[in-house]
Amino acid sequence: MGTKPRVPPEAGGIQVNTCHNPLCPQYGRHPQNNSDGKKIRDGFRVVGTGGGQKALHCAACGRYNRLRSNQAICEELERLWAPHVPPLGPACKNNDCENRHHPLRLHPYEYAGFGTNSSGSRRYRCNRCHKVFSFSPKATLRQRHPEKNEAIFRALINKVPMRRICELVEVQPAVLYQRLGFFQKQCNRFARHAERPLIDGFDVGALNIAIDRQEHSMNWGSAMDRRNARITGVASADNHSGYVFGMHFDHDPSLDIFEVDLHAREIGDLDTYEPFRMYARLWLPSDQEPDQIVIAKNLPSMALPATGARVRRDYTMFAHFHFLKRLLPGARRIVFYMDHEAGIRSACVSAFHDDIKNGRVDAFLVKSAKDITIDEKRLSLSRRESQLAKLRRETPDQSDWLLARSMVEKEYEKVCKQEAILTRRWVSHPLPNMAEPVKSVCYLTDSGCWSSQEIANMMLWGSLHGVDRFFMKIRRRLSLLERPIHSPSSARTWLGGSPYNPEKVLQIVSVFRVAHNYILTGKDKKTPAMRLGLAEKPYSIQDVLNFDED
Repeated sequence: MGTKPRVPPEAGGIQVNTCHNPLCPQYGRHPQNNSDGKKIRDGFRVVGTGGGQKALHCAACGRYNRLRSNQAICEELERLWAPHVPPLGPACKNNDCENRHHPLRLHPYEYAGFGTNSSGSRRYRCNRCHKVFSFSPKATLRQRHPEKNEAIFRALINKVPMRRICELVEVQPAVLYQRLGFFQKQCNRFARHAERPLIDGFDVGALNIAIDRQEHSMNWGSAMDRRNARITGVASADNHSGYVFGMHFDHDPSLDIFEVDLHAREIGDLDTYEPFRMYARLWLPSDQEPDQIVIAKNLPSMALPATGARVRRDYTMFAHFHFLKRLLPGARRIVFYMDHEAGIRSACVSAFHDDIKNGRVDAFLVKSAKDITIDEKRLSLSRRESQLAKLRRETPDQSDWLLARSMVEKEYEKVCKQEAILTRRWVSHPLPNMAEPVKSVCYLTDSGCWSSQEIANMMLWGSLHGVDRFFMKIRRRLSLLERPIHSPSSARTWLGGSPYNPEKVLQIVSVFRVAHNYILTGKDKKTPAMRLGLAEKPYSIQDVLNFDED
């Protein structure tokens, strides 16, 4: 047997096991793997951190970063990118023909058009076996009542409970869930076509992208185990246009977790350090409880989903940033504003390390006291207003923005002298609001290429309102994802409108993202896609449901 690699090897051009400090000379440099067993001196050291984990220690800056499987991130990225991969289309239906495995989209010269049949479906003739087969691009083929689709779609995105939709539209629950899957398929088709310019390098200018996570709990599916299951979605949205580039959940509905767990036991996966496992990205039933923190806080533990497989959150997070990198090659400049969380920070600076080095990408952390009372919020805003009022009296010829920028410049210069570590350079935001009171901003990628005024301007733009607004709409407009109802007599939470199957959450959020970006308009009568330049008009529900990418 060969020697186990020192660090997880690169996969699909991805290597996240490096220094994540943008100021370090080893930032973005890959550690070496040596198969001959000799000691390697490359400025990195692999050390154990306990609990079956290992970390990469950078000798240049002293930072530690937990090892992660690049193969697992690559697998997760392909799962997230799957809706952007166009279908291969029909192929010859003759099992004895070589064209059986040659789809029309990839091998158009293997087929010839052969008119249409009596129902209007397209017919093709195979040039090898000369068999004729039909293919219908009509999305609503074999639906008994396609005229009800718009009413169901409109009710789903306007918080009508599922049972009430069945009553109002007169459909059975099985039909309703089947239509939800159909809506997801059509929305993916529509988004794949509409977002193609982004992948091809469409110039969207400069983007201020807010990134945060939102948790959703599922009801228990068995009286034998009444623990809630939970999935977490990470979303990114442009603060200026409101366009949501994606919301991805740490749940893979395509896998049978018990079959995976059985195979993992057979190959000894559980006896291997997690970054070197074959199934590194998944929480298996044989693993420890995924949310140990709930035990320390005396809270009920969370169960793994009854269907599908739960993905480790950090792998979904890393894959999400690589997803954005693949989706937005044409953006001239990107500034990320991220929730204050170590996993988000590491994922960003590792995925975009080349762009951070050349100045195309900058990253900021944003934190605000959202859980304080209304009176505390008003008090905080009053204090900031008093500071601005004092500056107005001293310099009456300057705008509030220039006064705030001056405050940020002075505070940032002061904190830079006191703190050498980037993640500790927090600056109070002088223009908070009721949605983000007591707000502070931290500049993660200060390499010295921007002036103090430019840094202050980017800090003043620091906000999570783009993604927070999308999260608010999800709670207010989708009955499946309304806030839970806590029982006073039990630590468990019963979720009245929530599904038992997490896949339904993925489906409804995919549908709502397209509705949010292309159908629903704001006060300016524009959709986020129109503001971003991807659309010239608002689309209707029928435009999406009847879309044919062929």
